Amino acid sequence: MLLKMNNNTIIIATGGTGGHIFPAQALSDKLVKENFNPVLICDNRANKFLYGSFQSVKKFQISSSNLSGGIISKLQGLSLLLINILKVIFIYLKIKPGCVVGFGGYPALPSIVAAIILNIPIIMYEPNAVLGRVNKWFLRYAKVLALFMPNTTKIAEKHKKKVEVVGDLVRDELLKQAEQERIKNKKFTLLIFGGSQGAQVFSEVIPEAVKLLPPLLRKKLLIIQQARPNLVEQTIEAYKKIEVEAVIKPFFENIGELYLKADLVICRSGASTISELINFKLPAILVPFPHATDNHQYYNALYLVENATARLITQDKFKSIVLAEQLEELIESSIKLKKLKTAYDKMKTTNGTQKLFSIVRKHMKK
Repeated sequence: MLLKMNNNTIIIATGGTGGHIFPAQALSDKLVKENFNPVLICDNRANKFLYGSFQSVKKFQISSSNLSGGIISKLQGLSLLLINILKVIFIYLKIKPGCVVGFGGYPALPSIVAAIILNIPIIMYEPNAVLGRVNKWFLRYAKVLALFMPNTTKIAEKHKKKVEVVGDLVRDELLKQAEQERIKNKKFTLLIFGGSQGAQVFSEVIPEAVKLLPPLLRKKLLIIQQARPNLVEQTIEAYKKIEVEAVIKPFFENIGELYLKADLVICRSGASTISELINFKLPAILVPFPHATDNHQYYNALYLVENATARLITQDKFKSIVLAEQLEELIESSIKLKKLKTAYDKMKTTNGTQKLFSIVRKHMKK
């Protein structure tokens, strides 16, 4: 089906996690600055991540559909998916977008299928080191597959000519903060977070690991840790017992400021986290979420480990004694810590947002 397009309107299809939404926001901010009209199509899970231009652009929300589980669950998911595709088709017929940019994840699927049906140009962005399933399924219909990481796997050989490595897409406010001077602290500051919901294993293992450190080393520590709401009090008490100064919250809104304070980070390895570590040049101990689709967090972590900027502990080996050894080594050896930090200087960083914007503008339907 052919549709006369509005060249100024760009669909941004995203949702689910921050790893998909934050890069989409960076592109949206750029489009607004360049006098384009971004329109966001996302699922309800995206609401807690909508900052910057996403607060003012036009938004359409679709219901999350899940194609996993038993036969009944899959049929329900398929029915919801078809409804979502029809909804998006009607949206496209009304606003006539010049291009659809998909950021991966199941919430982008209806927007991609609707674009195929209406013959609207599709650009895909893959934030992870393993090509996501939605991007993989529909790559044949895309004009370009833009990548954050050059080591991204599971791209079929026949489609590699569509690949352009643009780098990471970072929100303007974080880029500005990353350029600021570090906030100097009297104590060694250890920043710990486990994604939007926190990580239970961090509250279980890290206080025990800190307890194993020599008493003099513990006194030098300031812990800033995200914990699940039901584990905040328990985590606070754990650090109190070993007389370690700690700030524990279920969520930190000022993540950029905390990055400037941190000497070392312990965290998961989602795409947005990897991007932020690179821009703030922060040494890290990465503990990939083991249940991420296609184990992509493990491969995200390898991107930093292979560039010698971080260390990796898989969750099955994430024990207090193992972590304590790593912490003691990095806290006591400023040389080893600095080596991780300076290794970022060798990594090639590019203005991924500008590159993706140029790709979108080039392939928009005239």
